[in-house]
Amino acid sequence: MPQTNYDDIAKAFDAYDADAKTDIELGHANIVKMIDWHNDIRILDFGCGTGKVSRYLAKRGALITGVDISAREIEIANKRNNGANAFYRHMPQGHIDFVEPCSKDAVVLSFVLCTIPTKEEIIRVLQMCKRVLRRQGQLIILNNNMEASHGREFVSFSIPHLENPQSGDLVQVKLGKLRNLIVNDYYWTDDDYCNMIVQSGLNPTITYEPRAKAREGWRDEFQYPPFKLFSAYRRSLWT
Repeated sequence: MPQTNYDDIAKAFDAYDADAKTDIELGHANIVKMIDWHNDIRILDFGCGTGKVSRYLAKRGALITGVDISAREIEIANKRNNGANAFYRHMPQGHIDFVEPCSKDAVVLSFVLCTIPTKEEIIRVLQMCKRVLRRQGQLIILNNNMEASHGREFVSFSIPHLENPQSGDLVQVKLGKLRNLIVNDYYWTDDDYCNMIVQSGLNPTITYEPRAKAREGWRDEFQYPPFKLFSAYRRSLWT
């Protein structure tokens, strides 16, 4: 199945940050609200891209490790690094063996799992993330809310109308005010995500579908939640 080559679009994807009002105010801000914050909190930003979420969390005092399979995006993330709170590393084989087990208080997957075309690979990624979580460590997943938002127009992106979508279907998401940056995502149901979380050995807790609280400055974000956030945690260090 076709997956977006983020090395090829790294520069355009980084520039999309200027148009990413929906992502930042309804996505990143709600990741912050869902995390159990404490001093010296250590967070892994898995699939960090050019570091948008990493920078957002680092500004709030988190110690961030960002990893991504795109060498070009990691290069850009390092150039935009905001200091000692963030560190970026390339994972060319898609593995994070270099991250110590049980070393992170939280792992964030922002628009990552929705880019993966098979359940087996999603479970593998979740299991890698579980390995680095401390006991009671959190996993936060931010995805496009395809059930509620397909066919809608948001400030930062749009998803085409989906006719009877089936799990694993390819969905082309148009990003930016001009809708000229297209990325390939995949449709998975809520039950799929919850089942994959459980199969990975993590315990799902809540899902959250944020909407804008006022009409001004938004498009369909006021009526339809553009994103869905999933939370899970690692109960034990031995399972």
